[in-house]
Parts: sequence; structure tokens; C-alpha cells
Amino acid sequence: STIGAVAFKDYNELLWPEDTFSSEDYIWMCSEITNRVSEDLLTHELGHWLGLAHTFEGNSCGPDNDGDFVDDTPQMININPYECVKGQNSCKDEPGDDPIDNYMSYSSCKNKRFTEGQIEKMYMEFIRFRERMEPCESDEATIDIKILFDSFSHQNMLTYSTWGTEYPHKVALLSSDLDYSNKVVTSTHCLPRNTMFEYVFSDSSGNGLESPGYVSYSINGREVYRETYFGAKSSVLVYSDGDECQAEKSRITLELQFDKRPHDKEWKLINSTGTVVADQSVTTALDTPFYYINWVSSRLIFDRCFPSGDYKFQMSDISDKGIDEPGYYKLYVDNYLVHITIGSDPNKFKSSETIEFKAGTRDPSLPFFCFSGSSKVHTKNRGILPISEVTKYEMVNIGNGVYEPIFSFGHYSPDVSTEFLQITTESTSLKLTKNHMVFTKLANAIPATILNIGDVLLSADGGTMTVESIKLVSAKGVFAPFTPSGKIVVDGVIASTYISYDSKLSMFGLEISTQWIAHSFEFPHRLACHYFGKCPNEQYDDNGVSLWLSHPLRFWLWLLGLHWGLQSLLVASCILIFTVFNGIEFMIQSPLIVSVGTPVLFHLVRLGEQKSLF
Repeated sequence: STIGAVAFKDYNELLWPEDTFSSEDYIWMCSEITNRVSEDLLTHELGHWLGLAHTFEGNSCGPDNDGDFVDDTPQMININPYECVKGQNSCKDEPGDDPIDNYMSYSSCKNKRFTEGQIEKMYMEFIRFRERMEPCESDEATIDIKILFDSFSHQNMLTYSTWGTEYPHKVALLSSDLDYSNKVVTSTHCLPRNTMFEYVFSDSSGNGLESPGYVSYSINGREVYRETYFGAKSSVLVYSDGDECQAEKSRITLELQFDKRPHDKEWKLINSTGTVVADQSVTTALDTPFYYINWVSSRLIFDRCFPSGDYKFQMSDISDKGIDEPGYYKLYVDNYLVHITIGSDPNKFKSSETIEFKAGTRDPSLPFFCFSGSSKVHTKNRGILPISEVTKYEMVNIGNGVYEPIFSFGHYSPDVSTEFLQITTESTSLKLTKNHMVFTKLANAIPATILNIGDVLLSADGGTMTVESIKLVSAKGVFAPFTPSGKIVVDGVIASTYISYDSKLSMFGLEISTQWIAHSFEFPHRLACHYFGKCPNEQYDDNGVSLWLSHPLRFWLWLLGLHWGLQSLLVASCILIFTVFNGIEFMIQSPLIVSVGTPVLFHLVRLGEQKSLF
């Protein structure tokens, strides 16, 4: 009869069949057994709960039996259950005696143990599939690695190493023993703050993750990097304080992709007093023979809070060759991209360059959501025109041959010149401000600032195009045309009409679409100037931002700078309001459905009430 069992709540179908799933999560044991057996049984069942199978899993010696997926437990058949037969070898053609002294066997031997492979597997399974039972300590940061695997997950391996005064400790987080094809797996663990740690995601085929696969790295719920394409190996080194920046502090983030001459690069972050507050010394220890790593094509993410104020960032190359392909670096302040240098840019620096910027409360005067004046849109009546020549309420293409009116220009500054990101694909080139969103095949609408070479954009005809290069350019005119759907085709690319100041927004662990937030946020403006009338004499502030938007935008920027607790409360309130907005807009857009559906709904409710009386 059964004397012990395990139930898995929402566990992983890759490891256990669906009939072991349960709405509960427990280890059960029969109470009428001896204390010694009880101890071994509890450990045995706990091993199952942490992802271990029996040492005789499959109960055969055949080559088609994968056993327990642990290399250092010899294959065996359960031929003498509840006995202790030393030297037993039930699979003669396989190396090693049966592991009858193992907790995951059915033997009655004393002094049982787990092997090193089983211990590592339990750790891997726990961080992969189990919710963390306790939060990280105050001196630790919560690290989340989210992977969407392609169809060849058996070729992938993910490890991390922590770097300190001793030899780095390497741990395998995800290995190729299980089939994760086309599935999302998240690994969560704690690591010390202000410590360098390296993640290596490798692919034995040399092809990396195929679309739509990606690897995402987050610290305390904030995504610091997402990679969608690499070759045989992706190496990401992260140095972060893991803190929420307090009042009068800002987060400064450097994303540096090394080229083939990594040791020629030097960088410094200098405050207003001339003090160097950070430089490449955070990685100096990694260059010692004791634990030297291969910097070529590795990526450094330096991410810390600093006091508000004026700063200079200096990047230099001692060989006077600048950064070569595929190298680049990006500099962010509070998740806002303030500078990018790409190795493929012919105008890149040679020996050094200095970028001056201000760190502080998000500056409402920063460029908002704009396309350049030379960007092209397809109008219904006048063909392809620069945005600077398009008029309000003119019908423009939003994708797949559908046209909508431009009911407003959220930003309108025809005579201003500013910096744009120029996103080049195999068929077009698009200029837009850094936090303006575009639609991708993988992640819906995302800010242009987190696009990477190899990302796939959506084209006007429903097809796709691949990003081949990204660089900063200067252009004249800043225009933000608004359409009722929040979409518009610009230079052949389906883009959002909105911006996002965060690559993602989450509440209680759930990611929220920034496109949905922005579109809902814009509903009162859309209601007044599209559904219920027109706003021909729209007014703008000194920055060229519509007065319909300037104050709400400043409120949203203020909200994003709050402590996460208060921010989550206010965001939750906003989402409730936005949900009401969406309901109202649905009724406006679908009056026939509402007029027919409402009486039917009331009729069904009344029938239900009448039945309940009997």
C-alpha cells in the first residue's frame, strides 16, 4: 500500500505527468510507520518535491530509458525493493553498482545519501519551477532570468558565476536534459548587491535562439537587458546595487558590448566636483590569471543609483580606433537613453568622447514622442508625404490597407532640430525619438531604445523586416500624429503613436502592456477631439506638447519616480480608471452590439432570477 506521496501545484509537465498536478502542494506520509523509516521516507518524498525521480526510473536497462536524468546515479532495475543487497548490479552492461544507498531508491539500507548530481538537480528544479518561499536578504538582489526557448532547447545551457575575492562559483541554472522547446522558463535566485556576476547562455549548434526566442535579465523586477539574437554564446556581466533609487537619486546604467579589442577600452563616470564615481575598475579583478574571462563579444551592464546632479561620461580607446563592430555602448538615466555609440557608425569617436548629462528627477522637458519631419506616411488621398506636410484629420495608413484620421498632433514642433534613433532594416529606414514605441513580432509595442540588431519589426503589408543597424542622427521637425487606434505606418513600419518611459510596467508581478496604458491614458483627449467633435485650434506649450497631454504626462513621470509601494497603489488605481475608459470606448465604437447585447443580457439575468425562486 502507499505510505507516501507528493502533490504538485502548477508544477511542470516536462518533469511529471499531468495526473500528478493538484490544486494543493504537499508531501503526504502514512503515520503508522517507524521513526527511522519515517525520516528516510520524508527525505525521499522531499526529493520528489524538489524534482528528483527514482534511481530506477523507467525500470529498465535499455538505451531508450533516460532514467532519472542524473549522470552520477547508475542505471538500475528495482529487483530487490525494501532490501539492502550490497554490490547489486541489475544493469550488467552499464557502469557502476546499483545506488541502493540513495534516498531515491526503495532499499532498506542505512546511511543513505544524495549524490552531487542530485543536489545540483534539486537546486536547478527549485529555482526553475518553485516559487521562492522567502524574499532575498537586505544585502541581496532578486535576479529573474526569463527565457523563451526556440524549437531546439536541447542545444542550450545557462550558467551563472559570481565574482569576488575568491575563485568564481559557477552554477548551472538550465541544462539540456529536459525539453523546453517553445516554452517560457523563469529562473529566480538571490545574489549579493554590488557584486559582479556573469550569465552565459550557450548554444551547441552556434545558432543562438531562433525567433521568437529571447533571454531577459531583471533585477528586483526591473528588466535591465533583453537579448533576442546571438551565436554560439551570449555572455552578460551585471554589476548592480539592486536598489530602488531614493529621493534625490537617479539610476545611471551603462550597457557596453565589447568588440574584439576589449582591453583597449576605458570608461569613467565623473560627477560635478570632478570626482570619478565609477570606472572600469569594477571589472579589473576579472582580468587576473586567477579567473580571467574572455571579454570579446561579452556585454557589461553597470547599473547603480547616484545623487542627482550634473555628470560626465568619458569613453576612450587607447589604440585610437574607437569601438568596432559588433561593439557599442548605451548610456541610460532612469531608463531613458541619453547616448548611444555603435561600432558600425562611420562618425564614431577614435580616441575618446565625453557625454555631459543631468541626473535627477525625470525632466519633463526631455524630448517626447516624435517622428522627424522627413518621416513618410501614406495618406489616403494624397499618397506618400512627409509628416511635416500632413494636416490634421487627414486619413493615413495604419497597416494592412486600413486608414484612420489624424485627430491630433500630440507634439508639434516643425522648426526644432533634435536627436533621433535611426532604425535601418533591409528595406527602409525609420527615424523616431528614443522612447517612441514600435511594434515587433516578438514583444508587441516596445520603446525604440531597447531595440537590438536582429529584432523583427512589422511592415505595413503585414510582413516583417529585420533591424540591421541603429544609430543616433539629428533631424529637423518633431511630430507626433495621433490616430484612434494608436497605430500608424511610418516609413513602411507599423509604429505606435505613443512613447514609453519604461521598457515594461508590472504590478504584483504581472506585466502590463505599455501600449495599452498609453492608449487608455489618451482616451479623454481622443473622446473630445475624435468621437464627440474636433479640436481645430489645439494649443501647445513651450515644448511643443499639446496642452491635452503636458500636465497628464508630467503626472505620469512623477508617478514613475515614486517608491514602488506607493507607485503600485497609484498604478492600480489608474488601471481601474483605464478599464472604465476602455468600456466606454467599446460602447462608442460598437453601439449595435451594445444595443442588442444589453437587452439579451438583462433577459438572461431575469431568467436566472426567476429560476432561483423555484
